[in-house]
Amino acid sequence: MKYGVDNRKFWDRVSGSYDFVRKADKKAYDVIIGNIKEEISKNSMVLEVAAGTGYISLHIADSCGKIIATDFSNEMIKVANRKQKPENLSFSVQDATNLPYADKTFDVVIIAHALHIMPNPKKALLNIKRVLKDGGVLIAPNFIKRGNFLDAVVETPMKILGFRTYSKWKYDEYLEFLKENGLELIKHNIIKSKIPIAYVVVKKT
Repeated sequence: MKYGVDNRKFWDRVSGSYDFVRKADKKAYDVIIGNIKEEISKNSMVLEVAAGTGYISLHIADSCGKIIATDFSNEMIKVANRKQKPENLSFSVQDATNLPYADKTFDVVIIAHALHIMPNPKKALLNIKRVLKDGGVLIAPNFIKRGNFLDAVVETPMKILGFRTYSKWKYDEYLEFLKENGLELIKHNIIKSKIPIAYVVVKKT
């Protein structure tokens, strides 16, 4: 299995309503986008994996040199490609565990809210590290568990809809997972949202 055939079907199915649902976390996304802009420059070559309908990439394209936004859901990318986009941004269907790009291509890679829904997040990180330049940074905000009853309150209706989570990290567990996979922590904090978000920047070592 690539990274979740079942999940791909789910994301294909919800692609048309994804932007509407995402608006519930607009404030958190605005914080994430502002933080990402601080990590990139007009010369940066950027890759976003698991980009969904391209919301983050569309909002940071004016701050980088070139950006490629990818997702494994064909329907998500169809929605993204219907949007007006700048010349330095392109969308394509790609599997994060089997990226087609040459070694050491990108200054920055972004993967937001996706590692926990991948059956093999370690393989995704291995590919990301391969395409990152030496000293390049990975920006990896991700939803995390609170460790109380509210986790079940959020997860239960999502399971009914067909959403599947493979990893359920608390904040410290997520940081440790990134370190265990050969990434050096640069910045990290928690962003308040309906589901808490660990905003993490790590460096390829």
